[in-house]
Amino acid sequence: MFLVDRGPWYVWPFQRLGVPWRHETFGERSAVERWFRVVKQRAKGFGKR
Repeated sequence: MFLVDRGPWYVWPFQRLGVPWRHETFGERSAVERWFRVVKQRAKGFGKR
């Protein structure tokens, strides 16, 4: 199950591939995005050293 936001570009690829997906603005999806934000911030720090 893929959790997606309101991006209209998500609908047709998932439907065409038959992949299960669900629209979710807050909740589990937001927690995953927060984690990726932390990873991106830490990765930028490596490039500056």
